[in-house]
Amino acid sequence: MQQANPERFMSIGLLLEQQAVNNSDLIAIQFKNQRYNYEGLNQQVNQYAHFLDEYGICKNDKIAIMLDNRPETIIVALAVVKLGAIACMINTTQRNAILEHSLAVVDTKLLIADEIYISAIDNIKTKMSATLQQNIFYIPALKKVIPALEFRDISTLVSNYSVLNPDSTAKIQLKHSAFYIFTSGTTGLPKAARMSHHRWFKSMAGMGMASLRLTADDILYLSLPLYHNNALTVSLSAVFGNAATLALSEKFSSSRFWDEIREHKATAFTYIGELCRYLLNVPEKNNDKQHNLKKIIGNGLRPEIWDEFQQRFGIEHINEFYGASECNLVFTNAFIYLIQPVLPHLLLPLSNMISTMTNLFIMAKGKCSKSKPVR
Repeated sequence: MQQANPERFMSIGLLLEQQAVNNSDLIAIQFKNQRYNYEGLNQQVNQYAHFLDEYGICKNDKIAIMLDNRPETIIVALAVVKLGAIACMINTTQRNAILEHSLAVVDTKLLIADEIYISAIDNIKTKMSATLQQNIFYIPALKKVIPALEFRDISTLVSNYSVLNPDSTAKIQLKHSAFYIFTSGTTGLPKAARMSHHRWFKSMAGMGMASLRLTADDILYLSLPLYHNNALTVSLSAVFGNAATLALSEKFSSSRFWDEIREHKATAFTYIGELCRYLLNVPEKNNDKQHNLKKIIGNGLRPEIWDEFQQRFGIEHINEFYGASECNLVFTNAFIYLIQPVLPHLLLPLSNMISTMTNLFIMAKGKCSKSKPVR
């Protein structure tokens, strides 16, 4: 029970530090031709953390991150949470009044954006708080754009900072906030859903360990945007919790999807909504089953295409769950026959982590029932 206690001094940043020691040479992130092992990733995170600390970022400060899918997005978010601050993951499609609202609703103190979004930010700059107007940084775009001369390139500013772990990380408790994930805004302006370190770890235990069961040999392919909880919480926690590898794609493409799966040698991927239907709508190819995929995780795979999708692409296990960023209830089809072989290894850590979950429902062979506490 102690490990799941929200008062416990444990955090996402501390987990990364532990993996950097225990699995230093294992690949944490691969993106295009870039590779980051756990030690190197932690060191880069630390450089950003030390810079932000010196700049005056403190516990509970809100830092807006408006970056596309790239390693720097994860690096910046991890640096922020290592300081006990909160990473506010801005939907990169937001513009004008909606973007202005998202930056204001959580009282953002500093903004780090992809260079390609600087013009969108400049359009609303005069409507920002005086503090935020003075604290805008960018990371150079992956593709050449007109230089953002008015703002500062944070990637060059951090280069001479220490790679050692900041002292602040050890002082963070599970109950503390880590991220704000914004709702889609379909029922009004976007709302900021709080994600604590505790909820992130519960996802790691319930999804990454019990359901998806990644190992250090697995490579999880991710084409969902990192401002989405299925990416930042479900996918990243599953990877980091098991010292696996995250194969990050710049964006989803139904035509390039399976080629990237093969290039990364991915063994799993994360989906949402109609992603699987988009893949199914692509004309069949002779190599549809030529991949290393064993399992996928996500939500929104419709019943009418489930069997067709699974059979066409030869996927052994589909881990479908139901949940939302702004609620604390999760359903998942963690099939019992898949868990039984590893029960002796899972019972203790899962009892520690899952016992304090508000509600966990396990769907075993099509039947859904509320789980009993593991004693």
